[in-house]
Amino acid sequence: MAGQQQALKNWQSQAPPEVMVQGKVRNPVVAWTEDLTLARAIVAADYTGFMNPVVVRVVRNGRVVVEMRGIDLLHGRDAPLQAGDIVVLD
Repeated sequence: MAGQQQALKNWQSQAPPEVMVQGKVRNPVVAWTEDLTLARAIVAADYTGFMNPVVVRVVRNGRVVVEMRGIDLLHGRDAPLQAGDIVVLD
């Protein structure tokens, strides 16, 4: 496990900043920019689900830092993302 974490850190330090999006998307890797938000990342990832995701989570450093219902995004709730975040669409 420690070796995997070190490899991930090494990879992150060499790669351009990104956000990963897990779920029904066409583009699971989104380039991170300072103005990237949760809603923008989902659009950039090209969400392909038939319905809105039920739950949307942002995982940062192994911890869930944002959790909301998919419908909340449609009502204007959003959150800024940081490089290396993982967005999980369930």
